[in-house]
Amino acid sequence: MRKITLGIMVCLFLAASVNGQEEPLTNKKGRVILPEKGDFALGFNAVPVLTFMGNMFNGNLNNISMGQNKFASYFGQNTIFGKYFLSSKNAIRVDFRVGIHTGNFKSDVANDYANSADSMVVDKVNLRNQNYTIGAGYEWRLGKGRLQGVVGGELFYTFASATKARYEYGNAFSDGNAAPSSTTWDNFGNIIATGALGERSTIMKGGNTWGVGARVFAGVEFFIAPKISIGAEFGWSLGYSQTGKATKGFESWDAVNNVVSTRQRTVSGSNRFDADTDNFNGALYFMFHFR
Repeated sequence: MRKITLGIMVCLFLAASVNGQEEPLTNKKGRVILPEKGDFALGFNAVPVLTFMGNMFNGNLNNISMGQNKFASYFGQNTIFGKYFLSSKNAIRVDFRVGIHTGNFKSDVANDYANSADSMVVDKVNLRNQNYTIGAGYEWRLGKGRLQGVVGGELFYTFASATKARYEYGNAFSDGNAAPSSTTWDNFGNIIATGALGERSTIMKGGNTWGVGARVFAGVEFFIAPKISIGAEFGWSLGYSQTGKATKGFESWDAVNNVVSTRQRTVSGSNRFDADTDNFNGALYFMFHFR
């Protein structure tokens, strides 16, 4: 009798397990629509794509009312956003950015020591900066159909080096030229002006920024095709960042001692704390799921 009872219980358990397993949502061709365990996903901002499509259909080149921000942009843009699904209802989120930027810029200026308007010398500037972001989070998914709710939280760390600059000039200071023709640049290598300068920049360094943050989020995704979704998301973030001191160097002509004089100036650092909601302005994103 015990064996029969045990057998019945095992059969009931197996039947309940089979009935409890939900069949994945598929389209008419039998392709699974929603993400599954083991899927990877990659996301990017959908607004530029939608803007391009809007421009294409109505001839207006300024369809940007939806904004240009990313859907997860607490530490700025250009961040790669991905997911790995532990199950159809749970996923690990990863945000990642490595940006290394170096530029060498030149400017032709008049040769102060030549008697020809066609004689030129070259000013140069080398600019460098770096940006790193890493974030990790966890999300839960709600819903059984094409429309899915998404909630969860994530942590971030970011580092950004201030622009480092080193300048070289074609016209040197001298006893007869206390204000040589020189180039003034901005931090992106653009020429602001050229002309006589009594003092000019020689170096810029320091001023790096690091920050940490936490974010809770909620959003929705709609699967427009198998494993392809479009979504919107908003969140609430806490963040702290700190910027170190920066040093700027300058040179000028010392008429008393007839030598080039150099000096350095320190720019104070700063820190800030932020707590705010984000992305209520309608930013959208695409997600592509694959294995």
